[in-house]
Amino acid sequence: VLHMYACVNWDFKLELYFYNDDKEMPTVVKPPPKPRKRIYESSQQYEKRVQEWEAHKPPKVDVDP
Repeated sequence: VLHMYACVNWDFKLELYFYNDDKEMPTVVKPPPKPRKRIYESSQQYEKRVQEWEAHKPPKVDVDP
């Protein structure tokens, strides 16, 4: 993880400083967006697609702050 900090005031501003954190953060995979109902699709077909979408979602990753 890359962090940055700086000091900015009305009278002056200092340089930007960058540093790395030793703790590696896990990569969070974004799930695909929820399917939208198509114009020529029945409610049963849409519900089936939503259930398939929910079954294939990746598990949530616990991220400590």
